[in-house]
Amino acid sequence: MHAARWIALYLVLVAAPFAALLWGELPPSRGFWFDLSVALGFAGMAMMAMQFALTARFRRLSAPFGIDVIYLFHRYLAWIALVLVAAHFAILWLFETEALGPTIDPRVAPWELTAGRAALLLFALAVVTSEWRQLLRLEYGLWRYAHVALATLGFAAAVAHIIGVGHFTAAPGKRALWLSVTLAWALLVIWVRVVRPWRQRRQPWRVVEVRPERNDTVTLALEPEGHEGLRRFMPGQFAWLTLRGSPFGLREHPYTIASAPEALPRVELGIKALGDFSAEVARIRPGERAWLDAPYGVFSIDRHREAPGFVG
Repeated sequence: MHAARWIALYLVLVAAPFAALLWGELPPSRGFWFDLSVALGFAGMAMMAMQFALTARFRRLSAPFGIDVIYLFHRYLAWIALVLVAAHFAILWLFETEALGPTIDPRVAPWELTAGRAALLLFALAVVTSEWRQLLRLEYGLWRYAHVALATLGFAAAVAHIIGVGHFTAAPGKRALWLSVTLAWALLVIWVRVVRPWRQRRQPWRVVEVRPERNDTVTLALEPEGHEGLRRFMPGQFAWLTLRGSPFGLREHPYTIASAPEALPRVELGIKALGDFSAEVARIRPGERAWLDAPYGVFSIDRHREAPGFVG
């Protein structure tokens, strides 16, 4: 039931812009294809706006599903939203050419149409570089910076396009709706990228042991520095780890907590060398500073004591 409520809330939030836009006096219809295109564009934008909430790592949201399922949901919805936004443009290009203006040259085209085209391009780049990051040989840290920049700029350009065109948002109340959506999105970005890293920075951890294990695996032991550390966690949960940098640096990586809850405040992470960052962990020395964002995850027998087993 908890999961069903979150799914219902998602559907309500995605549909809310339609209810608001259809409220009050409507502009004259410009034909089936134009109205369909606009509807698809608003649907894609509503879904794009929700993408930020899905990756904000709210524990209440991820609890019924697991954060891995949330991220998988985010991935598939990104493709659906991109298809909707692309269909918005494609329908106009095929059936309502005059709505796209006389030229695509940004130097002379109306700014609001240029903003829409830029948003579509930025969204497409965000999705494509995420889906085929390894094929494109994008380093993980560089990809994260690029993904945040592309998504942020794309959303801002899309909002500017909607308000600039003004077909359904000319009324003050409807214009206020999209400005409110933009403000809520901006506050969410500030929380995720500024407030939460700032809080992490005030609670550093210290590397106290780097213990080699078998099969290119290293156990990294951490203890809190100047704070009480984690109050509790369940076996099977994981932590987002940042090393040799800052919580603001977008270079955090998820690792399962390998130590028992009874060992707190000491936390141990088992890290196998599978990429650039994990291979670097073996070169970390005791005394170096780290940051943890934890605990996350629902893959724990403590949540399902009657389950037949997690490992077959």
